[in-house]
Amino acid sequence: MDINLGGYSLTNLRKINILLGKNGCGKSTLLKRVESDVSRGNEQWGISKYVTPERGGVLIYDAGIDQNIINNTNWIFETRRVNQYGQFRQQSMAQYRKLELMVLREIDKFRRADTNYKFQNYIDRINELLDNIQIKQEEKDVSIFKIFSKNGGGEVNPQAISSGESELISLAIECLAFEKESIADKTNILFLDEPDVHLHPDLQSRLIRFLKDLVNNGNFTVIIATHSTAILGELTSYDDAHISFMKTGETNLRFQQINDVYRKVLPVFGAHPLSNIFNQAPILLVEGEDDERIWQTSVRKAAGKLKVYPCTCSCVSQMN
Repeated sequence: MDINLGGYSLTNLRKINILLGKNGCGKSTLLKRVESDVSRGNEQWGISKYVTPERGGVLIYDAGIDQNIINNTNWIFETRRVNQYGQFRQQSMAQYRKLELMVLREIDKFRRADTNYKFQNYIDRINELLDNIQIKQEEKDVSIFKIFSKNGGGEVNPQAISSGESELISLAIECLAFEKESIADKTNILFLDEPDVHLHPDLQSRLIRFLKDLVNNGNFTVIIATHSTAILGELTSYDDAHISFMKTGETNLRFQQINDVYRKVLPVFGAHPLSNIFNQAPILLVEGEDDERIWQTSVRKAAGKLKVYPCTCSCVSQMN
């Protein structure tokens, strides 16, 4: 799939697409401009959603959020086209209520005889992402949830859970709601700007596995701006994932498959503290694993006097 919108050309897109680049190169600007043009709609485009990188707030129901949505159906989309939004998680609670309503309407309209299809299935998918807590429907108002410990079962204050747990619940709700809203026979695109913020690498991997399952069974494409090597690592064996490296001011980007060379070079572009060793040493392309071992030994024995990072290519021609 190709996209020519917002002043950008994105070619050779697949189900999940990774956009890499240094801070300030324009990744967020690209996502917001392309999403804005997709949201204007035409015969090709379905729905779109931009998820901002800094997602503040608490997982509590706020009636004011619902009122703003009633007054302006585009309010959520308009307020999120910024890099930081302080009530993002309260908006996710509104998305949860919307998801529950969509599922119940679908059950009522199409699936009365299918007793296995129920909203609890969606709650279970969220809880599978979590180790220490789980969400349960509120008994008096099933369109909101409460949070409980998985160890003992006591209720947990939403303000007491970790930022990573809040992030995971919020992002899962956003993705599930988007999947349910996606329009058949249209191109629907979810734009995730640094979904790895506040997430431990293990949780980042879980989120991507969750997302792969959604796109495999859904009708939408994902474009992710990230620095996360954990996310990239989870996608290296996924055939429907493509990647592009963005330079400052670049507007034409071609996405390519994450091949063996990328797998070895990608840690250089990561944000993990351990990647500093790569940033301080130039990449040395070598032919074969024997050469790699020789150079690794040389670097170690040089005690800091030799600073290179050997990266193996299977043959001389592959060095290009």
